[in-house]
Amino acid sequence: NNQLSGVDWLPRLAVNQLLAPGHTLRLVASHATRAPSLFEYQGNYAVYYLGNLIVQQYYPSGGVTSEKMDSYELGYLWTRSRELAVDTRLFRDRLYNLITEIQDSSVPSPVGNTTLSYRNEGNMEMTGAEVEVDYRPTRSTRVFVAFANMRATVSGLSTDSTDEPQRSQ
Repeated sequence: NNQLSGVDWLPRLAVNQLLAPGHTLRLVASHATRAPSLFEYQGNYAVYYLGNLIVQQYYPSGGVTSEKMDSYELGYLWTRSRELAVDTRLFRDRLYNLITEIQDSSVPSPVGNTTLSYRNEGNMEMTGAEVEVDYRPTRSTRVFVAFANMRATVSGLSTDSTDEPQRSQ
């Protein structure tokens, strides 16, 4: 329960199957949220001089709700005694209803600067693979190596968004 975004239900379902000693397969599905920060929800940053508004940098747009994420994972864990474990995973994460910083032209500023605000828009999808190797040759020695390869795509951002990813030419 959150005073700004209300009540969220965050389920997670995981199934682990021991295929053989030292070989485990796992399937995971989960749903998560990120509530807006107090500043994203009602931030109002303005500069006044002698009672006159000089700069309105941020203005609360109101109505910002929680970001949401659906996550799916297929994993495989191979262990050889206590000294060696290799954990691999394929994943797909879908984020939507993203909280995005925007240029809000509906709020006038006396010096002509752009007033910024927040609203929910845009989606992101991340897919990838991870491999972790955990090697413990002695009780006092641990070697841990991890590698990840991920691709992220963003969609649904408006042209007044300041969060639009930059694309190289």
